[in-house]
Amino acid sequence: MSSGSIDQQSRKVRYSEVGSQGTLKLVHLFNYLQDAADEHATKLGVSAIQLRERGYAWVLYRVRVTVHRYPMWDETIYIRTWPFLFNKLYEMRNFEVTDSENGKILSAATCWLMLDLKRGRPSRIDRTPFADIMKGCKPVDNNLHEIDDIDRIDSELVFSVRAHDLDSNRHVNNSIYPEWAVETVPPWFLSHGLEKELESLRPVAMEVNFLTAARYGDEVVCQTQHIDGARSHCFLHRIIRSHDGKVLARVRSSWDKTPK
Repeated sequence: MSSGSIDQQSRKVRYSEVGSQGTLKLVHLFNYLQDAADEHATKLGVSAIQLRERGYAWVLYRVRVTVHRYPMWDETIYIRTWPFLFNKLYEMRNFEVTDSENGKILSAATCWLMLDLKRGRPSRIDRTPFADIMKGCKPVDNNLHEIDDIDRIDSELVFSVRAHDLDSNRHVNNSIYPEWAVETVPPWFLSHGLEKELESLRPVAMEVNFLTAARYGDEVVCQTQHIDGARSHCFLHRIIRSHDGKVLARVRSSWDKTPK
């Protein structure tokens, strides 16, 4: 269902998308948002496929997700999303996800660039054929910050980019980066005697700055730093490419207990 520039879609959480706690896995949470954005963009005539035919592509630049609770297996959820042109260069897109009783599940803010494929660099959206689509759209939260770099490495893991990780542009899908970041956190918890908490702690806030695309065959390293503080469950993550040290993404994750 759409209302002007605001689009609403529903999803039913499938068994293959839940983890050991019976709730939606983080990677699929990010995929839901990505799919909702693409479905709305298709209705507006600016989906990834529609843009590619005219020599453009969307590139996700920054994202922030705040989770109130993780949806359960077989639960139907409702995703509202809308875009807004910001600073002539960025498409800001917000999301609100609720349950059948309109209870909050999560909220998210994203920032996108429109890449000119021929020139290989971002275009000012207000100078493209798609500028009119953004007119009259609901203003959104544009408070997406640059994430601090780490200044020490408390834990790290090495990943190899698989064919399964790639999107239609042959780059690593946006949802994979936060998954890599999360994988580096449990060893830190375990090494500090928090085994009992681990089962109930989940990421409740994730911020990602996307800097460079990873490709098939790349070896990447996710380096993680615990943010000092009394029983703080916040972490900074730096994802780099092994062979040249290029920073691919920076991530900040906050962990807490979430209600079921």
